[in-house]
Amino acid sequence: MQRKSAKLLAVVLVLTLVLGTLAGCGSKKEKSVYVDMVTSYQDAVDMEWAYDVTYKLAYDEELGGCHGFRTAGSDYEHKAADYLADLMKEIGLEDVEKVGVDVDKWQFDDASLTIKGTDINFVPASYAQNGTDADGITAEIVNAGTGLAEDYEGLNVEGKIVLVGVDQYDTWIDTYIHEAYLQGAAALVTYDIGGYAQASDDIRNMQDVCTNDYLPTVSISANEGKQIKKAIKAGNNQCTLKVDNVVTPGEGTSYNVVGKIKGKSSEQQILVTAHYDKYFYGFQDDCVAIANVLAIGKAMKDSGYVPENDIVFVCHGAEEWGASGTCYDYTTGAWEMINTAHPEWAGKTLAMFNFELSGFHPGYDEMTIATVPEFGAIVSDYANNELSDLADTGAYDGVSGEYEAVGTMEDGVSYRFAGVPYFLNGGGISDEFTAQKYHTEADDETTYDETVLQQNINVYGGMIIEMDQNPALEIDLTAMASWLEESYDEDWAAKAGADTDSFMAELESFKATAQEMYDEAVRINTEYEAAFTEGDEDAMAKLRTEGTALNAVSLEAFGIAQKEFLAMASSEEILTRHEGAVQTLDLLQGIIDAANEGTIWAEDEESGAGDMAWQLNGMVEYGYFIFTPEGVRMTEANYFDDGVYWGTDKTIPFVDTAEGTLALVYDEDTEAAIPVFQRELDEFLPNLNGYIDREIEGMKQINALWTK
Repeated sequence: MQRKSAKLLAVVLVLTLVLGTLAGCGSKKEKSVYVDMVTSYQDAVDMEWAYDVTYKLAYDEELGGCHGFRTAGSDYEHKAADYLADLMKEIGLEDVEKVGVDVDKWQFDDASLTIKGTDINFVPASYAQNGTDADGITAEIVNAGTGLAEDYEGLNVEGKIVLVGVDQYDTWIDTYIHEAYLQGAAALVTYDIGGYAQASDDIRNMQDVCTNDYLPTVSISANEGKQIKKAIKAGNNQCTLKVDNVVTPGEGTSYNVVGKIKGKSSEQQILVTAHYDKYFYGFQDDCVAIANVLAIGKAMKDSGYVPENDIVFVCHGAEEWGASGTCYDYTTGAWEMINTAHPEWAGKTLAMFNFELSGFHPGYDEMTIATVPEFGAIVSDYANNELSDLADTGAYDGVSGEYEAVGTMEDGVSYRFAGVPYFLNGGGISDEFTAQKYHTEADDETTYDETVLQQNINVYGGMIIEMDQNPALEIDLTAMASWLEESYDEDWAAKAGADTDSFMAELESFKATAQEMYDEAVRINTEYEAAFTEGDEDAMAKLRTEGTALNAVSLEAFGIAQKEFLAMASSEEILTRHEGAVQTLDLLQGIIDAANEGTIWAEDEESGAGDMAWQLNGMVEYGYFIFTPEGVRMTEANYFDDGVYWGTDKTIPFVDTAEGTLALVYDEDTEAAIPVFQRELDEFLPNLNGYIDREIEGMKQINALWTK
């Protein structure tokens, strides 16, 4: 899953690499006492088996229908769950089960679009909007250009089928749907003119819909769009659209398929996960990742590896979409798993290893590992460990000691916010792949690179074994302390009346606590590895007991940090709470200052009031530049519900600046706009004080855990 909406690309399209400690160039790698275990594991990896599993998941119509859609709660998803459960049993995993979770059901079976007087007979793909009845909709089809407000001016589309070219790098599908619905359209037919599906003009694109059910909405290829426009110009505009697509909120069950390799103790566990729902072939997203997960399990079983802790393999359903009427509509199956089905996992899971597009080369020279900041030191250590050389398949020029920052675009976000630290295979979803092939028919077997998949299996399998063997989880909360400190804005804090002295005093204590906690984990593991080498089982048992006790504290501290310190300025950008608030305050103040100077549009396209206004409210404000206000209001309702799934208690508050933005954009009236932005700034400012208080309290809780 990956979503890039509105003008966000200008801000976050380039993958951010957060600096860790780099291993010196050409430096000697640290020896690992677990080389024999990891070597045996790697020797047992079955790449032919992994490819066969990927191919079946991608192309078997029993598991995806003729269009390949394996969506939330659908018959195809259920059949795939049965297949995966059987596969887990075949490779020797234990306690295999299908865990049912509640989702909105989405079943797409077929669609057709014909135009009278032509040979047009296309097969569209349906978005998560209810389709037509069996007879379909027969009506005039109208070309509405790019589907923006200005394209509908003077155009009567009441009761008609509307054709629009969309660019979802510019704005998401939701507001296109709202606009067509408000104009009275009977159905919406879209094709890509930019953003996604750029590999070919003959492929269809599909994304999640973050809104409620309004009207049948389908996707066709750019070339098909051109043919329809040509037919309309020739006077052939009588269209019949049939869409066999059903969305039933609250009536679906998705299955998370679970199997495990039991450890010597079940007090702790490590999760290995990917999602099996998909669009079209979904070869990379995420069929190959499911094969990656199960190939790790198979190699561990085949090599005879006996873990210290349970290693739990989870194939999640409903990752791409699982809920109507919210921008938090994806990673639904995972959220339900960790919050409803197994909330106790948050206190016992040492780490989650999640996989996306893990058989595709992103074009990086070095292999990157994505993770939360608290695991950055582990990435650096692994890059400087001989296990990283052992895992090499030639796909990359080594493993980077810098970790790639995780965001919100996959199942890890649901687990992270619930208190589970995690890794994600880095670089899998490259910018090029996103624009070219992501969520299209072009995500097929031609994208496959066996050396990349094998290196992912080798690297992460080795990391899992090392983490499983070491008694203490090396969570480095100093990274979170640094983030809090570096993002703190004393000027805005003073304006909000926040207690900066208390914040800084508690931060100093938190730094010390974090360092002591991390140092203790390193000490335990260092002594354990020495005892392991010497075969001192008594010392090993004692250190494992110490590590387990420390891990309980570390995981609780990590959970507090995620709960109290983190928020989102949009559904795609994770920030500290005070950082998210300051981002909004900076924008509001910048708009006010520019408007006072009479600058709406600046030459640098950054410093004018209008240049900044579109970035408000997680860039949903951009809709006011191109759509009718009513449609944007409908979008806002779905983006600022703070009580839904992984967005719960994470959304930076909405600022109601539409009146001011419209005054700037359409009337160029700064006098009317300034009071609106000033009012919202004044009303928003107390949020910063509240966030800083929460952060202070969170640091106190963590400090108290350690001193207790």
